[in-house]
Amino acid sequence: MRYVLREFSALPIAAWMLWFLIEISRLHDGTGGYHAHLSWGFVAFSVVCLAFALWHTWTFLGFSGLIMRVPLGEGFVPARVVRGGAYSLFVLVSVVIGLLVILGGTR
Repeated sequence: MRYVLREFSALPIAAWMLWFLIEISRLHDGTGGYHAHLSWGFVAFSVVCLAFALWHTWTFLGFSGLIMRVPLGEGFVPARVVRGGAYSLFVLVSVVIGLLVILGGTR
């Protein structure tokens, strides 16, 4: 069931991205062409898509220890170390992007 949920999670993410790309293309017409969709429905849909995106990312990074075989001498780096590094990097990048969005929005 978790595998099916992981594979299904790509569909709402793709729908949200398509909606986002349409809104970006409307910016070409200036401020009059852009229609902000900040209704409760859109916000709820965005939160659901965020949950699906986080689930998809978390499960993908869980596979990273099996997929990436990093050579180390005669053997390989243990899978749990690779997985831990992937999770740590994900959290670090998320924090940095979050800070850039928050600090960039104050100017």
